[in-house]
Amino acid sequence: MSEGEFSMDYKSNEAVLCLNTAIFEDVFGVKNWCLPEGSFLNPPIPNRLNYLMYMKDMIEESMLVEEGVCIRGVDIGVGASCVYPLLGSSYFGWSFVGSDINQPSIQHINSSLLPNNPHLDIKV
Repeated sequence: MSEGEFSMDYKSNEAVLCLNTAIFEDVFGVKNWCLPEGSFLNPPIPNRLNYLMYMKDMIEESMLVEEGVCIRGVDIGVGASCVYPLLGSSYFGWSFVGSDINQPSIQHINSSLLPNNPHLDIKV
């Protein structure tokens, strides 16, 4: 690697966590995204957005909804990252309902992520 070039260790959970936090805030306007202490999934944001873009294309091509109709997504097993609802609501303006059996994940979302982002239409 030449002087002045940047490289990131994508195997480092801490590095990916910092990158995700920056992407959420800078690109999607999601404030104070973080994960609680412990073993919680730290998903790669671009991959998750690609999946939602694929879903959006499928919905549009199938003509299941009329233009201007609000799309409501359901995320079963939302996890502490709340990644699909945060991306879907911030990027596409979709409404989301999320569920999870892990109480620390739900508590984190409802006490940290959603209060910092009241402009997003997400219920967990």
